[in-house]
Amino acid sequence: MGKYESCSVMYPNVSEKHKKINFILKLIVFISIIVELLLLLINYLTYKKVWWSLICGAALIFICFTIVHAVQRNTGIRMKLFVQMIATMVLIVILDHIIGYTGWSFNYGIPSIILVLDVVVLVFMMVDNSNWQSYIMLQLMLCIAGLAIVVLVLTDVVTRPLLSIITAAITGLILIGIVLFGDKKATNELFKRFRV
Repeated sequence: MGKYESCSVMYPNVSEKHKKINFILKLIVFISIIVELLLLLINYLTYKKVWWSLICGAALIFICFTIVHAVQRNTGIRMKLFVQMIATMVLIVILDHIIGYTGWSFNYGIPSIILVLDVVVLVFMMVDNSNWQSYIMLQLMLCIAGLAIVVLVLTDVVTRPLLSIITAAITGLILIGIVLFGDKKATNELFKRFRV
């Protein structure tokens, strides 16, 4: 019996820790809902043609999503980065619409997010140089996002295309460079992912 007791002391109760984390996450979401309801009420009582509380609500949803997504253990850093990028893009498009759509989210916001993530991927590849090829899929997803921007340019959703074209070109060149200079490690990773 003493043997089993010593084992339980050596290994912490993980389920108890998860319960605490889940409680904290639920508390954050609950407090965010209360704060947003209060902001909506204040905004309604002091309304001056601007629904600023919706901007706060979008930001609170983004913060809650980021916190919940960040503590998930079954999601790797690469997927977290990609999901965070998508969430940020959705947030800025929503904000653009709330404040009276001018197109800055598509013209500048989304291309800037992709460029920032391009830099982040390159930094991660340099820091984690023994496992750099695992970031190829993330760069491929960024390349697809860059192609989506080109489609938005061609369909006139993007009205100031310079940054979007530069972003798509840089993202594509980074992927081509990774595949060319990565030799077998890069091609093996792509073959493994697509099971060619």
